[in-house]
Amino acid sequence: MALQFPFSFENIDITGIAVGLFIFLVVFGILLKSKLLGRSKAINMIVALIMAILVVQNSTISNYILNFSSNISALLITALVFVMIMALTSASGFAIFSLFILLILFLAIINIYPFSIILDYISVYFVQILIILHIAIMVFWWLFRKEINK
Repeated sequence: MALQFPFSFENIDITGIAVGLFIFLVVFGILLKSKLLGRSKAINMIVALIMAILVVQNSTISNYILNFSSNISALLITALVFVMIMALTSASGFAIFSLFILLILFLAIINIYPFSIILDYISVYFVQILIILHIAIMVFWWLFRKEINK
């Protein structure tokens, strides 16, 4: 007689487990740092575990976190690459900030989810004009940066 488990390993949702672990770590870290429930790690861990289980049980919230976190992680990786390039070329904070704003506008134009919300409030043509003006300001700054800084 073979050993039978009360559940099937084929039905395990790895992404749901990852979202639950992410929520557990975030809530546990916030509770520890804020000392909202006291200094007891056990109480903070139990509350964080309950929050994680509730999020995993609600598929709507779990899917929203998955979609949002994947787009935000792509943005953060791109921003990190920009910062590394700027640090290697010894560019100023203005250039880093300008490229980051340009990146956000570009992501709104190509309809990446969290940034496409911008298009609910302003038109695509206005965002295109903003991108062109932003590039013109960056070029102007780059050409005359030595004279401006003196």
